[in-house]
Amino acid sequence: MKKIITALLIACMLVSCIAVLSSCNLFSSKVKPELDLEDAKDALEDEDYLVVYVDDEDDLDVGMRESLYAYNDDEDGLYIIVYADSKLATWAYEELKAEYDAEVDELKREIDKLEHILDKYEDDLDSDEVDDYEDEIKDLKKDLKKMEEEYTFGKSGSTVWYGTVRAAEDSKG
Repeated sequence: MKKIITALLIACMLVSCIAVLSSCNLFSSKVKPELDLEDAKDALEDEDYLVVYVDDEDDLDVGMRESLYAYNDDEDGLYIIVYADSKLATWAYEELKAEYDAEVDELKREIDKLEHILDKYEDDLDSDEVDDYEDEIKDLKKDLKKMEEEYTFGKSGSTVWYGTVRAAEDSKG
């Protein structure tokens, strides 16, 4: 009995340690940008981004402290908002994540549907229609891969960000 209790305690401690160590990345996806918005602004401008930085609370929504929006001609962009408190940031992050997940799920469902049509009804389609379905599937898979590999979003404290990995990296200078 003593060995079972000891084993259970060790297992609980192990799970707790893993949870604590992984909690740092709980709100982060891939690349974290520079979170000092003035430094990020300078770094992004140095990389030829058009940057809009706002720190006047009269120009921001209630509960926001500052925001930065940046984009370049290569379609890279980054949006960072610093909220007045972590709870607002968590809600904003959860909304952002839900939108991202919904878009990814929609792409996956569309790919599955088109693949099913090809598998089940290919004999009923002419070669041009088959080619069109295959091209559409390839395009959707490319869009899905781009979303999963080229975009980053996350939360740190009261700051939330969303954008391309390249823009997040460029924000660090």
